[in-house]
Amino acid sequence: MCIVVSCLLCIVVSFLVCIVVSCLVCIVVSSLVCIVVSFLVCIVVSCLVCIVVSSLVCIVVSFLVFIVVISLVCIVVSFLVCIVVSCLVCIVVSSLVCIVVSFLVCIVVICLVCIVVSSLVCIVVSFLLCIVVSCLVRIFVSSLVCIVVSCLVFIVISLVCIVVSCLVCIVFSCLVRIVVSSLVYIVVSCFVRIVVSSLVCIVVSCLVFIVVILCVLLSSCVYLLYYVCIAVFTLDAGLLAGIQYSEGPATGHLDTGFSWFPCA
Repeated sequence: MCIVVSCLLCIVVSFLVCIVVSCLVCIVVSSLVCIVVSFLVCIVVSCLVCIVVSSLVCIVVSFLVFIVVISLVCIVVSFLVCIVVSCLVCIVVSSLVCIVVSFLVCIVVICLVCIVVSSLVCIVVSFLLCIVVSCLVRIFVSSLVCIVVSCLVFIVISLVCIVVSCLVCIVFSCLVRIVVSSLVYIVVSCFVRIVVSSLVCIVVSCLVFIVVILCVLLSSCVYLLYYVCIAVFTLDAGLLAGIQYSEGPATGHLDTGFSWFPCA
């Protein structure tokens, strides 16, 4: 019973020590690998490690199975041999020695096998857990980065579109204002020129017409003044002649200078 309890204690202590050491080693190694190795290298290494680990696991499992089978066979054979020898020789000491030796060998082999298997299982499980956790963390981080980058790109594109539309609106409004002001200026200037030219033509024509009328009136006045002067001079001459000659010629008319009027 003491041997069994000690063996069990050894197995439990070795298993716990292996678990603790393997967990610490795995945590340190996973942290260093996650810090140093990039995403692509991690993927490649994880694939290679998965392949290697699967191969090693297959090899180790086959080797352990082979060792366990051999151990069991050895145990069974040694136990049978011991029993046969003890039965045949009937020596209690030799049978006890064989039994103790076989038992101790079995215990040592079983302890070693358990330690190796537990260590390998802990290492493999911790490494796989670290790889899975790192992959999940990287996938989550990459997804967040993609979402953030896409949101930023959308915000930047929206701002650029807003700025471009504002600039286009400002430029278009400035162009429209310039064109409209130019057209208004051209139309107003043309209208003013037409009105001014029409007014100038009307004023000039009116002035010419007035000058012509004034010239005609002046010429008429001069012509009338000329005839009035002639009439006055002839009337004076006629009056003087009438004073000198009371009667006119044989016709009995008074000579006034213009024509002969009958005498009153």
